[in-house]
Amino acid sequence: MINSRQNYLNAKRFSADLALEHIIPHNVCFYLIPPIVELSIEEFEKLALERLKMLRLLEQVTAKNPKVSSDAWREAALQDINHEGLRTYAKLVRGNVNDDVSKAARRRDYLSHFILRFAYCRSEELRRWFVAREMELFKLKFGGLSTRDVKDFLEVYELDYKPLADEEKLEISEHLSASTANITRLKVETQDFYAVHFTEVLNLVRDRKCFLKGGTAYITPEHFAHVIGKKHQQLIEDGLKGHLRLLPTLEIDERFSMLLKSIHTSYTGKNYTVAKTGAVPIESLDQLSKKSFALCMRNVHETLRATHHLKHVGRMQYTLFLKAVGVTMEDALRFWREELTRGKVPIEKFEKEYAYAIRHNYGKEGSRINYSPFSCMKVITTPIGPGETHGCPFKNLDPSTLKMKLTGYGL
Repeated sequence: MINSRQNYLNAKRFSADLALEHIIPHNVCFYLIPPIVELSIEEFEKLALERLKMLRLLEQVTAKNPKVSSDAWREAALQDINHEGLRTYAKLVRGNVNDDVSKAARRRDYLSHFILRFAYCRSEELRRWFVAREMELFKLKFGGLSTRDVKDFLEVYELDYKPLADEEKLEISEHLSASTANITRLKVETQDFYAVHFTEVLNLVRDRKCFLKGGTAYITPEHFAHVIGKKHQQLIEDGLKGHLRLLPTLEIDERFSMLLKSIHTSYTGKNYTVAKTGAVPIESLDQLSKKSFALCMRNVHETLRATHHLKHVGRMQYTLFLKAVGVTMEDALRFWREELTRGKVPIEKFEKEYAYAIRHNYGKEGSRINYSPFSCMKVITTPIGPGETHGCPFKNLDPSTLKMKLTGYGL
């Protein structure tokens, strides 16, 4: 029965993904149709944070290179994408390829965009930030397309634009070179030009940066990207308004409500592991807990120090956190041994039971899985029972206790 249900769910997901593949046949896309797929809350959060990391990266690149779409801006963005290991977006910004890797990347791109719409539709300030970043991502992807790729994109979305034929371009080549900045007669022969209605590029017409004839403006691919970008921007802005109307329905589920409200302030920086930063000595944990720990981890640390005891989920949550910040397995064993044996755990029981669990969390026992630390969403949604201190203090503590704790920390 279980296998039959699992086969049904797998078939249902395959069907949904197949439909999604038809919706997004190109690496550059307009996000027109909301996807209907089943996602676990873990995948939901993972997709959201991956895209958020990408958008924040673009925000930083633009702050250093304000001329979006310039060669310097694009080069800096590509370099940072590779450095941060954002493989999904590294695949999508280098042209249009119809292989399995690209299709998987398109799926992540499409789903994550709609997830973030729910997170960023709730205020004008959030909408403005999201639209600006999404436009930067669109321009980065569109700027990587070849002439053939652009043609395919226009056909997919039934946009009535196409590059000038060579004969037509030759007839007006003198006008094109005279009216377009940095374009010589020789370059006109090798570069594409697009014909658009002059109302779509009023800024270029006003500044006399394009050739205008009979209500038609002839523009370069760079300016054409702005024309398409405007359409993309309008679709996103309209979509955010639609998502705002749907938000109350989604927020009935408290887990999604908490996640969506916290996404914009979620941490998407580096994971500080031993391989990257070196070992963190356990002697520094008390100081670090006051200076650098999130409130949930500081609460767990202080409870352990005070009572020399944590229940199972609390021990797992804190062990994986210590592993992530750079505490070696040997030091973690020493830390837990010293703490728990000060309480009610005999040394023999620690070595037989607790030490195994710690080694297991470090991937050195059992299936040897390299477990990740609890995400913010997992901390929030993990149930908490009597005598347990794991979980999110902002969710689990009553307002007066939380206020007292924050005041005591000088916050």
